[in-house]
Amino acid sequence: MNSHKHARLTPKGRALLVSRVVDQGWTAALASDAAGVSRRTGFKWLVRFKTEGEVGLIDRSSRPLRSPRAPTPQEQGGLEGMRRIPNAPEYLYPAYAVYAAGADPETFEPALQGLRQVVLGDRDG
Repeated sequence: MNSHKHARLTPKGRALLVSRVVDQGWTAALASDAAGVSRRTGFKWLVRFKTEGEVGLIDRSSRPLRSPRAPTPQEQGGLEGMRRIPNAPEYLYPAYAVYAAGADPETFEPALQGLRQVVLGDRDG
């Protein structure tokens, strides 16, 4: 994973911050100031290093570990089966399916995006 362009610390910068504190005897506050980050951020990287080692300094995904509102496979399959509703405009089939199922459109947005691609793909053939 890559750091975003505005990140103050890359994994090498984090390793330098940790090295300054652990190996060179700098205070965490001084090392954080030298790295251009807040003391809280500096302490965060020190704690991660102490608990996880070098691996803790690598970038992580910000994606949540779980999505409790995500549709179940059964719900998503139901939408797929309902996408051909008579007399509905083709581009609205996915939205009609969610409406007919009485579901929250925001919860089903990723599934709807996939269905829109299927519907538009069906029109090409």
